[in-house]
Amino acid sequence: MSEANARVELMEAILERAADALGDLGAPVMKQFYAQYPQARASFEAHGLGDPVRPEASMIDSMLYCIMYWLERPMEIRLILADQVPHHCETLHVELDWFRGLVHAMIDVLEATIPAADEQARALCSFIRAGLDESTDQAAAAIRRRN
Repeated sequence: MSEANARVELMEAILERAADALGDLGAPVMKQFYAQYPQARASFEAHGLGDPVRPEASMIDSMLYCIMYWLERPMEIRLILADQVPHHCETLHVELDWFRGLVHAMIDVLEATIPAADEQARALCSFIRAGLDESTDQAAAAIRRRN
């Protein structure tokens, strides 16, 4: 088995373990996110027309997709972020830190289900976090260049 395939399988195992332990990841991710960014709740409520569940679920799905497929399709994920980050920041007035914070909250929730001794799984989560951070930074740089 190639190293790339082994990493994909490890990520799948991380996601399965988290789903088995937590069920739906949305509630714990949003709890962690709002603990760090309480002011973001008003934005989700505004974009959900008083019901933040729909925009929260949409963002959770998007971030989960990015995390799940970073290893297999990093260019696709970069393109998604290059589109989503400027749209959310410029059109929806979502702060860049909130975007990054949601990614971090999701990875933190996943990492919390990883046994302490599983250094390989923790390293993989760190690798994915760094890649998504870099891609978010590149998208943010594009916003700065336009302004």
